[in-house]
Amino acid sequence: MDLSRILAPMELDVFDDHDMTDASMSSSPRSSNGGDSPRASSTPHLRMGKWFPEEEQYALVLIECFILGAFADLATGTSLRSFLAEKLQCPPMRISKKFSGEGHHLNFAGVSIPKKLGQKRYLRQNVDALAAAKLASLGDLKASFLRAVAEEKQLDLAVKDKLPKRAMRSERGGLSFAANNRVGYWSREEQTYASKLIEAFMKGQLQLRKGTSLRSFLAHRLGCNPMRVSKKLATCAIAGMEIPRRIGTATYQPKMYQDASMAEILQTERELQSLRALCFGESIDLLSSFSMLCAAAQTTTVGH
Repeated sequence: MDLSRILAPMELDVFDDHDMTDASMSSSPRSSNGGDSPRASSTPHLRMGKWFPEEEQYALVLIECFILGAFADLATGTSLRSFLAEKLQCPPMRISKKFSGEGHHLNFAGVSIPKKLGQKRYLRQNVDALAAAKLASLGDLKASFLRAVAEEKQLDLAVKDKLPKRAMRSERGGLSFAANNRVGYWSREEQTYASKLIEAFMKGQLQLRKGTSLRSFLAHRLGCNPMRVSKKLATCAIAGMEIPRRIGTATYQPKMYQDASMAEILQTERELQSLRALCFGESIDLLSSFSMLCAAAQTTTVGH
């Protein structure tokens, strides 16, 4: 995508997000021009956390169409920040954080864009061939984005349902896999478990969405706030093992299994299961259903 051509007219724009309140989006039905309607039919909940690759790709084309003034039903004066928040079903602050990278530009789905772009206000323009092509591509991009969101929800629910109830209950500072409530001291058992999780993550031996950050993965598995993970990783050591300072920003890349046998993959899952049991004080027998879930997921991954 040549976003530079689209952004060129903006060089002299004055960005001011304070002199004008966000205009509410029209509730008109989906546009007949083949594009994506500016208002979602419903917003069941606000999404937080990491950005999927599919989400960045969808958002990038939304940005391009916004700058080109291609949405017939979008109110003049709407900020890009509020527009993206509604389309991506997330709070505006999440959009702001995405646009707050270092330097004057940030990388967005492989494209460099200005940091202040989120303050841009909408102005309707005539739809040329470029804008029409961008609008036409929104349908497939939105479908891919929604599939990614649905898959993530299903994986979270599957893990939650398969874990023993005891593992999901806070017991005076104990771990809850589903809730972010673990704080403070890292026990030796937790560090050992976390170091093995890091190893499996870096080797690509997990049933995990591509692009997931190590920081969010560890927070989810350990049942704690991501900031707690960041502070620990910033020490550059865990369980006596040296780790790079910025390892928490590493993203997951599934391994191509040609050079690894299924036995090795399942052995990793068994080791993680045992370490988790030691960390959380759980019976290994209680985790058999979770182990079966992991094995089934790994079999599916290898088959593809």
